[in-house]
Amino acid sequence: MQILRMRNSNNKGGLSEGEKLIGSFNCSLSSQIISRGTLLITSKKIEFDSSLFSKVQIIIPIIDIISIKKKTSIGIDNSIEVKTEKVTYLFTSFLSRDYCFSLLKNQIDKVKEEAKAENNNDENEENVDENSPEQKYLGKKRFKAKQITKRT
Repeated sequence: MQILRMRNSNNKGGLSEGEKLIGSFNCSLSSQIISRGTLLITSKKIEFDSSLFSKVQIIIPIIDIISIKKKTSIGIDNSIEVKTEKVTYLFTSFLSRDYCFSLLKNQIDKVKEEAKAENNNDENEENVDENSPEQKYLGKKRFKAKQITKRT
């Protein structure tokens, strides 16, 4: 079952702090009712916003996307399937599907790589023995650096 959120006048999506707009594409969302709208690709999410006949807003965090595929719809190569753990979305009627797919794929790869690096950093910090000789030495170095900066 698709989760569609009705847009209200107070919630118009928008970019959060530090979020960048990567691309904007006119397309349709193919579901029980075809909705014509705009697909926004940002540094953190993709957002479909339709305001024509059915006011629909779908926000998909990029980190939640499992896969994307180019699809053929009604014999025309102009669709992109976006799959999350719970829902599969089909966006159709792109004028520049390949360009949109490329931007989306690059952003997904970038976000997943950043998340992987962040997880590795968290694991490395958890595995540090604060009582090890190396950490005691590094701690002394940090303490001396703090003292020097306070004097100047």
